[in-house]
Amino acid sequence: MARCLLSQAKLPLNMWAEAVNTANYLRNRCPTKALSGKTPYKLFNEIVPNVSYFKIFGCTAYCLDNKPSHKFSARSKKGIFVGYSENSKAFGIYLPDEKRFLISRSVKFFEDGNINSSIDIGELLIQNKNLTDQQRKIALEVDSDWANSLDDRKSYTGFCFILSGSAISWESRKQCTVALSSTEAEYMALSDGTKEAIYLRKLLNELCDADVKSVRLLFDNKGAIKLAENPIFHRRTKHIDIRHHFVREALNNNVINIKFISTEDMAADVLTKALPSPKHYKCLEALGIVSTDKYFR
Repeated sequence: MARCLLSQAKLPLNMWAEAVNTANYLRNRCPTKALSGKTPYKLFNEIVPNVSYFKIFGCTAYCLDNKPSHKFSARSKKGIFVGYSENSKAFGIYLPDEKRFLISRSVKFFEDGNINSSIDIGELLIQNKNLTDQQRKIALEVDSDWANSLDDRKSYTGFCFILSGSAISWESRKQCTVALSSTEAEYMALSDGTKEAIYLRKLLNELCDADVKSVRLLFDNKGAIKLAENPIFHRRTKHIDIRHHFVREALNNNVINIKFISTEDMAADVLTKALPSPKHYKCLEALGIVSTDKYFR
């Protein structure tokens, strides 16, 4: 087994001692015919061995550096997994750059051999075949509740970013200023949602190489949508703070794509107000929030 471990991991022959120790560690926790299908570990310790933490010998591993040389230095060191500790649940790591071994419990393993693998957003969106075409697409649902605060009559904004049928980012908060109409409250919420869409679009493109060109904003107020699409100011909208009008620029630059959605299908509604039980659970289902009861009965 030690020879196979070295060959599979493509490690030099001077690692034979670590390979032998790992082979013995694994054999002691494997059933054998000589012991009637039992493991040597169980016979010696009278407990069933735990094998859930086993890792691929020779895989890339990053261990925590508790004493970095500088405040902004990397807090991890790249190494090679070469065995287990007999006295604890720690792992043996070889650091090629420093040419030394260490024992650590704070280790992140990359057993597939591809450390820089990025998330394929396209694959992620089609993994769940039960999703509708609308749920498969990246979307940001935005909603508001006009003058819901009885103390100062300010409105509430709620939005949730949905990816592959589940919410990955959401927010519910009171608006900074008083809205004079429901359309104005919705437009202010649309402004907040646009900022979140721009941020998450950049995040996905940088971290996951997703190439997201535009984010769909699902909205249930046609008046606010017309206000975003119409560049003409008039007496009913000229009092709205200029900072909210950058929605039009984002729309013209195709950073966002606003689509109307029925209030009945608006999942962000649960973030702005108390709802009847049927609508409440419908929103939770749309956000991908599932009860754990069916898993832990």
